Amino acid sequence: MLTSSFVLHETWALVQARLGWDAVEDWLSSLVPLCEIVWINEAIYTTASARTRQARERRLSLTDCSSFEIMLAHNCRHFIGDDKHFQTMGFTAPADEGT
Repeated sequence: MLTSSFVLHETWALVQARLGWDAVEDWLSSLVPLCEIVWINEAIYTTASARTRQARERRLSLTDCSSFEIMLAHNCRHFIGDDKHFQTMGFTAPADEGT
């Protein structure tokens, strides 16, 4: 699995707020080690922020756009989630494979 430092940041905050520290520690020790982490650098940030600002969509986040840039650079076509922005960009969720 491929993820970014921005996604890790958002996920950590969500798990901590909703489930607590034990859940954070479980997530850090079980799922995060299975991921290749792409750290957001200035180039990714600049391109993703330009994409976000150009789209001017209320629910399209900088994290989403940085994920697009990383996925395109790594020729990644699939995502885990239910965010319609990823589908609009041409990515597919594994559940969408049969449709």
